[in-house]
Parts: sequence; C-alpha cells; structure tokens
Amino acid sequence: MKLRLVEIFLLSFCIAFVILIFLSVNPINADYLITFSQTGIDLDFDGIVVIIDGTPYSKSALPISFCWSTSSIHNFSFQSSLIVEPNLKRYIWNSTTGMSALQSDSITVSTWGSVVGNYKTQFFLHVASPYATSSGQGWHYNGSAVYAILNTDTESHGNGTQRVFTSWGGNASGTDYSQSDPITMDGPKTAIASWKTQYYLKLTTGSGGIVDPSSSNWYDTGTIVSVTATPDTYHLFDHWELDSIDVGSDNPYNVTMDTAHTLHAVFVQEMSTLTITTTPGGTTDPSPSEHAYPVGINVTVTAIPDEHYVLDHWELDSVDVGSANPYTIFLNSNHTLHAVFTLTNYTLTINVAADGITNPTAGVYTYTAETNVFVLAVADTDYDLDRWLLDGSNAGDANPIYILIDGDHELKPVFVYAPPPTPPPSLIVGGSTASISYSLVHAWIILNVVLVTAIIMATSWKKGRKNGRA
Repeated sequence: MKLRLVEIFLLSFCIAFVILIFLSVNPINADYLITFSQTGIDLDFDGIVVIIDGTPYSKSALPISFCWSTSSIHNFSFQSSLIVEPNLKRYIWNSTTGMSALQSDSITVSTWGSVVGNYKTQFFLHVASPYATSSGQGWHYNGSAVYAILNTDTESHGNGTQRVFTSWGGNASGTDYSQSDPITMDGPKTAIASWKTQYYLKLTTGSGGIVDPSSSNWYDTGTIVSVTATPDTYHLFDHWELDSIDVGSDNPYNVTMDTAHTLHAVFVQEMSTLTITTTPGGTTDPSPSEHAYPVGINVTVTAIPDEHYVLDHWELDSVDVGSANPYTIFLNSNHTLHAVFTLTNYTLTINVAADGITNPTAGVYTYTAETNVFVLAVADTDYDLDRWLLDGSNAGDANPIYILIDGDHELKPVFVYAPPPTPPPSLIVGGSTASISYSLVHAWIILNVVLVTAIIMATSWKKGRKNGRA
C-alpha cells in the first residue's frame, strides 16, 4: 500500500512538472485595457498626434483604448511639432505621463494603465528689420515675455549713407535697439524696427582758407546745411565743388542732404595758365585743355595712352623735354605742354615643332600695333593641319589664319596623322548568391520531458506487477 502511494506521488510530480514546463513556454495570457490620450491641444488642430504600433491617430480620435495581452510589446510615438498655421501657432510635446515618460517608447503590458502626451502652445514672433542683425524671432511658449533685439542701432553702407534705429513698432514698443519692451506671447506677434536715413557731408578745402562748420558730419535726410568759406590773407575764395562739380561761388553755400555729398572749398592765389594738348592716341590728366593755376606751384601731368599707343615724348613750349610720365611743371608763367603719342610695336612668335612648315617661317617678327598678319600652314605628306594654337588656346583650323597684332602673340600649328579606329571594349557582368538560416528549440524540450515521464511510469508499472506475483 505504501508503494502505491509513492508511485501515485511520483506520477503526479511528473505530470505537474510537465505542466510547469509547458506553461513556461506558452504562458496563459490575460488582457489589460491601455488608454492613450493628450492634453493641451485645442480644437484648431486635428492632425496626427500619436502613432501606435505604426497606425497614426488624429486629435479627434483620442482618447483611444486597446485591450492588449499581458507581456505583449507595443510601440508609440507622440508627434511634435503640431503646426496649426506655419510661422504663427503650433503645439509642442512637453512630457508623457502614465506608463511612460518618453515621447517615443516601447511598453510591455503587465497591467492596465494609460499613456498621456502633454503638449504646450507656442506662438511665433516675427522680428522685421531691413537693417542690422535681429534676434528674438522664433517660437515662444504661450504667455511668455520675450524681446525683439538688434545687434546695432547704426548700419553703415560704406557709401556715405547710414541707417539709424529710431523705435520698435508693430506688436513691440520702445526705443532701445538692444531690447524692446516686453512682448507677451498670447498670440502670433510681429516686432517692426523703424529706421531713419542719414547722409554724410564731407567738408574739404584747398590751401588758402577754412570753412565753417570745420568738420564733416552725418545729417538726417532732407537737412539743409549752410557752409561758409573764409580765405586766408592774400588768398581769394574762388568757388565750391560739390561732388567734384563746380557749383559757383555763393558764400555761404547751402547743401541739401538728399544723398552723401563732398563739398570742397577752392581758394586761389595769383593765377597762371597751363595749356595741355596731345597728338591722336591718348589723353592726359589733367585733361587736354587750358588750366588756370596759382603762380609758384608745381603741377603734375600724367599721359594716358590709348590702347596700343605709348607716350613718345613731351614738348614744353615746343621744346622736347623727354618722356618722363608723369611730368611735373613749375608754373612761374604761362606754359603750353604737348603730349606726343605713337603706336607701339608687338612681336609675333611662330613655332613649328614637326610635320610641316609655315609661311612666314618659324621665327620672331615685329609688327606695329593694329597690323593684320596672315600665316599659312604647309603640312608634310600624310599629315593635315588639325588646329592653330594662339597663345596656347585653340584658334581653329582656318588656313591661312588671320592675326590682328594687338599685343605680343605666340602662334603654333598642330599637324596630326589619323590613326585607325579602335574597337569598343566588351562588357562583362556577374551574378549573386543568397544564404538561408533557421532556429527551433521549444518542441525539442517538450518532447524530451514527455519521454522521461513515460520511462518513469513504465518502470513503476513493471515493479508493481512483479511485487503482485510475489
């Protein structure tokens, strides 16, 4: 009887062990309710808020609940940012509460619960300024106090014009360029920087007097500036030059600041005359004409040859005085200065490597500027002229070639022999391989457990029969 109880116990243990192994491989599932929802998003947005297991859900679809099995794994991702109107209003993910604290996460179901995406509202601040570098523009949380900022209150354009900040407008206020008055972001806002235009008046004088005001300065557009010239002893005020243009001798002179200006006061002593003339082929600075200068000063004249011309010599009062350029004259009386220009000479270098000759033959030739030169190429037997190289660049295959002598040039003919055609290369292609992999363990474990249990039960049965016969 005692043996029977042991056998029954042993059999029950084996069955329980098999059941335990089976449940470890295939656990009994329970279902739990998981709810997804959001906070902070108003009715003006009904786009995608969250993606759950690859399926997108809009704001109107939330809250939404799922009945998921225990130990099942599910993915979610709260979207951000949620644009209501571009550059005006949006919602930003702020936090996640419930079964996760992450914006995107994977959860393993073990109990019921919720996942809540919490959003905050942001409004866009536009900072508009045609000058300087602005900051503060961008998205800001609802109710926050922000500022429009410029990095400078003066923007120079490098041409005698500058812009000066005056005040903030639009949804902003204040006169401090570095920080506007606080802007409360209870909706989309725009801060507009206002600027005024100023122009620079540069005041200069020649020797022999002063002007009042004595220094250059910036003035608001439209300002009328009165400038007075006062000559030194033994000098006379001659005229004003506004932006290098003679504007007369009114004294004082009123300058209207409608752009940047340079006002120059010209004072003079006793005057002498310098008459400048030229031959064809160039000009001078000062220009060829009659010029008046104070007696006792040095005047420098620069010859400016036209293209392909050179200064040959100066003639001062009909006397050859050489070719120094510029030329300086001491004005102790009236003088005439004459600039004589001539055409320059250039070289044409003809190079022939092989397989032909040229006419003119290879060599270095000198020609007067603007001369037209024709060069003929004569190829050797079985060779043809392929192209000309003029100063190293392809100049075509015209034969003869026409060369305009407008500078130093190098000309070279290129002769070629035509080679036989080359057959096209063949194309070789290849293949590919693939691999297969596999795995399986749970069925093997269960099969071994069943076999061990069967062996134990058969052994116990045989011992029972043997004891019964005894």
